[in-house]
Amino acid sequence: MASTPKPFWEVGPPPRPPPVQLHPHRGGSSLCPPHPAAALGVPGVPHVPAPCCGRILRRARLCLAFQLCAPPDCVWLRQFLHKASVVHPEVEFHLCVSMNGAVASHSYGRESAWTLEGVRLRVQSWHFVLSRPAAAGGAPPCSRIHPTLGPPIRLRVPPPAVAAGLGGELSLVPVAALCPCLRRAPNRPSCLNTIALFLYDPAGLPAAVPRFFQDPSWMADWEQFGFTAAPHAQTEGEEELVAPDATYTVQQGADGPDGDQHPQSLLLFLFLQHEDPFQAYDASTRLVLLQHLEQTLWSSRPALARGLRTLVHPVLGELRQRHEAQQRLARSLSVALDAVMAVVTGSTSTRFRRGCLRSMQVEDTPALVAAARQSLAEVTHRRLLPIGSCETPRDPRGASPCAERTNGGGGRGGE
Repeated sequence: MASTPKPFWEVGPPPRPPPVQLHPHRGGSSLCPPHPAAALGVPGVPHVPAPCCGRILRRARLCLAFQLCAPPDCVWLRQFLHKASVVHPEVEFHLCVSMNGAVASHSYGRESAWTLEGVRLRVQSWHFVLSRPAAAGGAPPCSRIHPTLGPPIRLRVPPPAVAAGLGGELSLVPVAALCPCLRRAPNRPSCLNTIALFLYDPAGLPAAVPRFFQDPSWMADWEQFGFTAAPHAQTEGEEELVAPDATYTVQQGADGPDGDQHPQSLLLFLFLQHEDPFQAYDASTRLVLLQHLEQTLWSSRPALARGLRTLVHPVLGELRQRHEAQQRLARSLSVALDAVMAVVTGSTSTRFRRGCLRSMQVEDTPALVAAARQSLAEVTHRRLLPIGSCETPRDPRGASPCAERTNGGGGRGGE
């Protein structure tokens, strides 16, 4: 007679999995001392809060604790929480993983937020790009992003989705921002090299990007602004950054800026919104929405193209104007340099020419030309506009400028 299989909690311990290694990052990671009763994957051992989580658990309003018999995908969990925290800046997120006596924790606390028309975003640039050392004598870029809200785009719900139970109205709200912000340094050479796309469902949870977003040609008239965009395969990337749902590489034409350029990324946040007076947005509605999202987007492509270009084209136009202004400045500097060199080389006073060489700490005229050119470039690149010059202008619908709140402002956060 065959024996009845035992439940998983009575089966002996599984093979000891390798310890999970989580690297610290700016979000608040820490590696805590071993805790003997907080190891994942050991059946029959009750969950005991890890030492690093005790303070958090005592004041948390919502706490979910799991005991798993297999090693969790901690990288995926951390990226999911990080991506969710971007649109919930008033909420504190804490992830504590205890495995084989080693405890690793990651925290995303309350931060200053940008909020407009019900959309909230974390604005600290370190969530999206790695900080780059400032040039010698220059100031670092703005540490915040300055989002611009686009017009809501009405989506057409396909009949199969309606038949599956998806009623009401469905729309998409786009938000764009350049990261890092370089508006205070208008003469610093820069280049747009990547586009990062983030898609969220009506509950503010990350949503898997369908194949519809593999082709970025509909997002903007790239050639009009001298750019080309192509999809870029997902890579491992940096663990401390928010992982985008889709990435694209951007290249500029032959008339693009030369020399050392500060790279910038165009961040596109797409928020799905669902309104149905007869049905709340719950897990079953989310499942139906995501299952038919590909067909919904394709049936609404013309409206999506019009709405997204209304938002993206001003951003690309701003980059083109910045580049054209830098080209005019470069031509002016060349004229000024030629005039100075004509005075130095045409002077019949040996004492005057030696004084010029001595002041620039060079030995001959060619070195003087190079030193003067470098000095002029450094002076112009270091020019900074007053604080507040990088604030986002009025959004395309004529709303008031973006409002930014300080930590915890405007409401009480949860955990």
